[in-house]
Amino acid sequence: MGPSVAKTRRVSLFTASAKDILSREAEECLFRHAEVLAEGSIRELNGEASWFGSIMITAAFIELRHAFREPVDALRLKRATERSVRVRARAMRLACTEVSRRLPGYELGTALVETRVRVEDVGLLMDVDLEVPVYAFADREAN
Repeated sequence: MGPSVAKTRRVSLFTASAKDILSREAEECLFRHAEVLAEGSIRELNGEASWFGSIMITAAFIELRHAFREPVDALRLKRATERSVRVRARAMRLACTEVSRRLPGYELGTALVETRVRVEDVGLLMDVDLEVPVYAFADREAN
């Protein structure tokens, strides 16, 4: 007889010590199941090029319900996500990585970031608006 089917391990949505703080496992699930959509472009202002755009990270409730032990309370999840510094930092890193992937010939400067979390019927949405100075590799080497 071959190996048995691996059981899916469901994780707790919130920490045991505080009911409105996301568990690390829940954070992992949010990003593991997320879809990323990016839109934006490079614009030049005062001789400096920057990428302006938005990255939308969507964690669909239909995917999340299989990952968590308890039912997903959308508003509680939204509040906990908004308060989580780790989730915001991870969303920002994901957004910057996406911009970098879209601009292979450029180096990114320090990003100005605004993050919003919202809930829609489909799931939890994190909108990351970015303004990132960009430098062509040849331009950086010349300076």
